[in-house]
Amino acid sequence: ATEDTSLHERWLAGEFTIVPEESRGLEVWDTIVITALVSTALVLPFEVAFYSDPPMCLRITRRIVDVIFTADIVVTFQVAYTVPNALTNELYERSPLKIAKHYLSVPCSDGGTAGWFWPDLLTVLPWDSLGVKSIRLVRILRLLRMFR
Repeated sequence: ATEDTSLHERWLAGEFTIVPEESRGLEVWDTIVITALVSTALVLPFEVAFYSDPPMCLRITRRIVDVIFTADIVVTFQVAYTVPNALTNELYERSPLKIAKHYLSVPCSDGGTAGWFWPDLLTVLPWDSLGVKSIRLVRILRLLRMFR
């Protein structure tokens, strides 16, 4: 990048995009997200089956998982996605605008790889604060992330 190239132009060119194969930090982050998913898979069915008002330790765990999943939405907007391109031998789409379009697409489009923003969003919305009465339904919605 030259001195005349603005940060915005560099961002648009994908210079700050996280490329999965090149990022040790993303590997660590993915491990944290997988741990949160496993926690959800193990704790949520137990919570739904046995508690109408979960104990404080489960509520705190749920909030920590919500923070991780919310942060993951932000991170996902920065991560290149796989697109084999025979013309350039480029394996990843690095353009932040194309990454955003891919993430915000129709759910499960592009062979099931695009559109995950919407299910991700459904899992982190504070449904109980929004007046949704079926707490069990709200908790089950959190399992949507398992399909990703």
